[in-house]
This record gives sequence, C-alpha cells and structure tokens, in this order.
Amino acid sequence: MSWNNGESTMSARIAGAVAAAVGDDDGAARSEEALRQQTLNQFDEAMNAVPTKDKQAYLEARAQAPGLVSTETDPLQFVRVCDYNFWNATSRMCAYWRARKKYFQERAFLPLTLNERGALNEADILTLQGGFPAILPNTKDGTQVMFWDRTQWLSSTSRENRARAIFYVVKKTAQDLRAQTDGVLCLLLFLQPRVRATDNTLRNEIWDLVETAFPLKVRFHLLNILPKTLRGIVPSFDGAPAMSKQSFIQRIVTKAKERTDKNWFFRKIEVHFEHNDGELRQQMMNLGLERDGIPTCIGGDWSYARSM
Repeated sequence: MSWNNGESTMSARIAGAVAAAVGDDDGAARSEEALRQQTLNQFDEAMNAVPTKDKQAYLEARAQAPGLVSTETDPLQFVRVCDYNFWNATSRMCAYWRARKKYFQERAFLPLTLNERGALNEADILTLQGGFPAILPNTKDGTQVMFWDRTQWLSSTSRENRARAIFYVVKKTAQDLRAQTDGVLCLLLFLQPRVRATDNTLRNEIWDLVETAFPLKVRFHLLNILPKTLRGIVPSFDGAPAMSKQSFIQRIVTKAKERTDKNWFFRKIEVHFEHNDGELRQQMMNLGLERDGIPTCIGGDWSYARSM
C-alpha cells in the first residue's frame, strides 16, 4: 500500500544523487553514503531554523546522548516518513523527543532496551512480558504487525507503563524502513464478548503520537466481537461514569467512526465486526496474516507465549 500524498517534496539534488547511485558495488555504496550524508546535512539545515523553544528536548537529547539520538531516532526515519519534507521531518523529530521526555522523564535519554540500565523500568518490562503490546508474525508480504489487547493489561501496571511499552515496540518496528514507507499494521482488540472499559486517554494520546511524532505510519484495524447479550453494566474507568453495555458499545463505535471519517495521513483506521464465528479471522487473512500469526482470541493459532 502506498502512502504517497501525491506531491513529491524530495529536492532535485537528492533525486540526482539517487539516480547517480548505480554502477559497480563499491561505487553504489559510495553514492549511497553520499546520499545519506547529503540528506543528513539538509535535515540539520532545517533543524537549525526551528525555534529553540520548540526543539529544547531534542537539543537535550543531542547533548546528553548523541549516539542514542543517531541510533534510536535516525533522522532518515523521520525524513522518509515525511516523504523527504525536511521541515515536517524536523518538526516530527522535535515532537518525538518532547513526548519521550514527558513519558520517560529522567530516563528519557537512556536506551530503549530490556535491561535495568535502559529507559524502561521493571513495570514497563513486565507490561511487555504480559503481552501489551505484542508483535505478531509479519504478513505474507513482510508487513510488520502489532497487536493491542487490553485484556493483557496487568493490574499492577499503569497507563504510563503501557505508553512506555508502546515506545519500545515503535522503536523496534521503525528499524525496518518499510515502516516509514508502506507502514505497519496495528490490530486493536476494541470490543470483546466480555465488555471492558477502555482507556480513551491512552488510546487518543498514542493515536496523536502516530500522527505527529512517531517515525512510522500505522494502519489501525479496530476489531470488534459483539457480546452475546447487551444486558449488564460496564464499570467506570478513566473518569467516565458506569453505563449499560448497549450505551457503551454505541459510544465507542461512534467514536471509532469519527476517527475513520477524518483524513489522517500518518494513520489510517478501519473498523471490523464479527457477527459470526470466524469472520474476523478471515478478514485478517485477507490482510495477509497467516493463521499462525492470528491470535487465538480471534480464531487463529498465535498465543501470547510467543510475544517476547
């Protein structure tokens, strides 16, 4: 799937460098490195024009952990995801580091690794080990797939732990350049037979980070399995009052539709419903997932034992 907005912003100089990257292997390698350096130079030029107040977190990261900035937030990721619009790429990079500082605070400039010396704390790692979010096997064409299932939330962990776990998974998936061009799939188990309250604050914050900060494009697929009965009450959560199942379902479906109706560029949203057994599994297979890459809760063979 192409995410081209129909208007190329790549400069003539870069286009010329791409055309020149042909010939013998050594020559092609040199041309590729020259192209990379030229792109980085243009990124730095654009960053120099960003007001200091808007790039303060980025400057702190560069000062305290320059190697980390280069490896975990390679500017080329941001340039590619913005279709070589350097102004948009620098804005996105600055937004990423503002968000990372907000969620990680004093650990923001440590590496996103699964050990005690990294940015993730013990509860963050426990969140990932619990299966939120999970990384599923790639689709047939190699597209990466994430799976968000709030039944895997651990009661001992918080919204902040889940947000930081998502940052870790984003870092892993963004290492594949297709995450910036073709995008990744994110299957979000939205509505389940046992209706549970949802964390609207977390979901909206992450969706907005996909649109403004993360170096990847995401195709969200909201998966809904209707409950057998609409009787009962959904408990309060996230400041929302308790409500009937029917009111809750109507509310979240309406919210989802509002999201799909907007013309987002970095995230697309599609809603799926299962009225009969096997419908969601077939819809996921139509997206290119193999049966052993589809979670058991929607009719596949993948289990959380394979999530880490």
